[in-house]
Amino acid sequence: MELTLTRPAAGFGHGFLLPLRGLRHSLAVPALRRWAVAMVAITAVSLGALFVALFFLVPGLLESLWTRPEGWPAIFWYAAAVLLFAVCLVVGAATVPAVVTAPLADPLVAATERHFRLPAPPEGGIGRLAAETAGGVLKAILRVSLLLAGHVVLLPLWLLPGAGHATWTLLSTFWTVFWLVFEYLDLPANRFGYRFREVAAAVRANPPVAAGFGLAVYLLLWVPILNTLFIPAATVGATLLFHELRAAGRIRPSLAEGDRAGRA
Repeated sequence: MELTLTRPAAGFGHGFLLPLRGLRHSLAVPALRRWAVAMVAITAVSLGALFVALFFLVPGLLESLWTRPEGWPAIFWYAAAVLLFAVCLVVGAATVPAVVTAPLADPLVAATERHFRLPAPPEGGIGRLAAETAGGVLKAILRVSLLLAGHVVLLPLWLLPGAGHATWTLLSTFWTVFWLVFEYLDLPANRFGYRFREVAAAVRANPPVAAGFGLAVYLLLWVPILNTLFIPAATVGATLLFHELRAAGRIRPSLAEGDRAGRA
């Protein structure tokens, strides 16, 4: 497994297939399916609301940045509106459902660990479960804020004529893909006490598998119907990836685990 994770092509392919494995397991395994179904229902409602909101908001947003021209030049304005709508939809689809389904993510990760007999953190009772759930929601909001901050930094590129739009599209896609790896790898990592910078370091240390995983989730966001399934698919897939990386020594134990071992 370590050889697969370190080879660029093999690592990319392995990472790309993990969300698809997660999709299959989340639908086939009863212990995972009950959480997946709840996530799918919430995701479907949030995506529908997001689509309607952007349909009415994007034209006004673009109008505030670029007055709609008259005559044939309006073609370019409408093309820009379609592009802006598409990018906002993908960014929104990656973030809004992730926040509203955050309370269900930790139970799904725990169910995945139990089903595959993966190492799990020590049980801490109802108090620890409540703390992990509350912490998971807060971290989901912080992760979404990080994604949006990155897009705000890139936004001036979109305002440049010509190559600015193409550059913005390329960089914003790249940023979203790698943010998706960070977003979902942080779910199982959170249960072991990993901090943001430790998860970010794990992503940087494993670029081939991270790029494959993030691209697969990104592409799922564009596929109707499947985009309602991407959260449980990515959550289960990221849980498998997290434990594979730990088993292969590609992720070090968290600082919190080291503190607990030192006290013991």
